[in-house]
Amino acid sequence: MAKIVIGAAVGVGMLLIYQNYLIPKKESTPISQTENSTDTSQTNIAVERDEKRMEDLEKIRDYLNLYYLNISKGKFPQDLNQLLEINQKFPDLIKVIPKDPKTNELYKYTNLADGQDFQLCAHLEEIKEEKCLSSNLGSETQKQELLQEAEKSTEKDGIRERDAQRIIDLNLLRTALEMYYSDFNSYPKNLSVLNPKYIKAIPLDPLTNKPYFYYAACPDGRYHLGTELEDENNSNLKQDRDVEKCDSADFSGKDPIYDLK
Repeated sequence: MAKIVIGAAVGVGMLLIYQNYLIPKKESTPISQTENSTDTSQTNIAVERDEKRMEDLEKIRDYLNLYYLNISKGKFPQDLNQLLEINQKFPDLIKVIPKDPKTNELYKYTNLADGQDFQLCAHLEEIKEEKCLSSNLGSETQKQELLQEAEKSTEKDGIRERDAQRIIDLNLLRTALEMYYSDFNSYPKNLSVLNPKYIKAIPLDPLTNKPYFYYAACPDGRYHLGTELEDENNSNLKQDRDVEKCDSADFSGKDPIYDLK
């Protein structure tokens, strides 16, 4: 490009040449192109929200099935807020109930057939239609089978939790007994004397609410402490003492008795 010199002699004409050749022009965007770009962006946002809505509906349906099988034992909730009751059995499973990403409102939910079915709906922006889901647990026979399976699972969970608590309790009692022995050089005749100095409360069996087995008259001066576990295949039964009776008044430590000495 030729060198352009602007001075007093060249006048306005040379100034125009400078402007035309050295200052880049801003190209204007057609109005129709701008509108199309905006429409495309809005469409993409709507599609993303619709995808989120469908993900939410699937997640909520899973929660509803969980509620039906494990919480109410055979009925769907009257409203979605009741799903938070699931956290009582499965802590922190549901942080929040999903809501529409645009309105921030709960999705449309209707309890049907006296709690045996439901309709869960979301309005999809892109197709301008309502999409609904219902129960997918199957026929009444299939639902009953699922409820039975859930009940068995719940029962197993309960057994596992209670047995774990029993073992924790016995170890707490053993610690308290050793502390007592350190003070008196002997073990107490019954567990009640451990409270409150050595243990805040004497634990009881979580199912029967009865005291744990305890015998302190063994000839070797030791005690025998135990509980009966509900799960006969509990792995902890391989690690206990399995002590034979000290005398006729003592209890047997044979499995499923979990015992310490």
